[in-house]
Amino acid sequence: MKKLLPLVFFSAVCFLNAQNQQKFTAYELRTESLKKDNASDSILYLKSNIENTATLSDKRSALHFLGRLQEMSSLYSDASYSYAQAAGITAGDAKDMPKVSSEQLVLDAVRTSLNAGETANARSYLNSAVRSSKDAGILAYVNLYTVWCSLCEAETVEETTDSIELLKAYASMKTMQPVKPQVLLTLWYLTSEKAYSDILKAEFPKSPETAIVNGTVQIACVPFYFFVPRKSGSGSEEVVPVTEVKTEVKTEVVKEEKSEKTASKKTKTVKRQVGFFKAEENARRLVQELKGKGFDAFYFEEKRSGGTVYYIVAVNDNEDGTTGLSLMDAGYESYVLE
Repeated sequence: MKKLLPLVFFSAVCFLNAQNQQKFTAYELRTESLKKDNASDSILYLKSNIENTATLSDKRSALHFLGRLQEMSSLYSDASYSYAQAAGITAGDAKDMPKVSSEQLVLDAVRTSLNAGETANARSYLNSAVRSSKDAGILAYVNLYTVWCSLCEAETVEETTDSIELLKAYASMKTMQPVKPQVLLTLWYLTSEKAYSDILKAEFPKSPETAIVNGTVQIACVPFYFFVPRKSGSGSEEVVPVTEVKTEVKTEVVKEEKSEKTASKKTKTVKRQVGFFKAEENARRLVQELKGKGFDAFYFEEKRSGGTVYYIVAVNDNEDGTTGLSLMDAGYESYVLE
């Protein structure tokens, strides 16, 4: 009997510790996370305590807030996962936390998946019960995001034709009114036709979409915009056309990569991403186009966890750090690669 006492005592202590483990409300987690020095620490704190929430409602709201922080930190894959987890919890909104429907959480998961370039995930979320929503606004976003998925999957400008025609139809449909600014911006971005920016300015003068066409703000640098083949500003040339490129372009790329490795030993070269493609020939073409305009361009492969290979086009910045502005002047969007 005496030999069993230590085991019984140990079990009792474990039970008491489990009973005394602190449980947090979503509001408490949010408040404490915002006291951290930076977003990374806030996200880490939330992830470490997400299982210690008091109720399922608290967990759902905490996951929603975590997703928002991750999205604002450009951690799109992580944000998509957090939103999807929250959407899968059957519970209401926690006290003192923002109200959000499960359908909206699914749309958040779709949007961030697209921002991460993960079209398959976006489609899987869209093919859930959200397609049967009774909310007209939700269905409008479902239709828009479905078209965006198709655009992300397109590899040539020709393959975007059906999507563009569908967007043109959406622009005049009353049921698509909740997303009309996004529809018009997408049409303007794909076709460079001034008619769409004019409608935006006339009907939605204070919208973020109008600010983009006015040039007062820039489109977020996310893979979504690098996936979609589109025409140049003149409307006469494709930004990423599919044409055969001589094999020596690949040789130039290899030489470029070697020279970069040599240079990196001496000084760190800042690189700016200009393109993100599923088709290697598109990357080759853009490199050739950029080189023709005097930019120090090259491309390299990136293999995702799912096995898909993408091709990233980048440009080496100059010593003055003004290449980003030069690219913008030439009609190319870019952002610094880490």
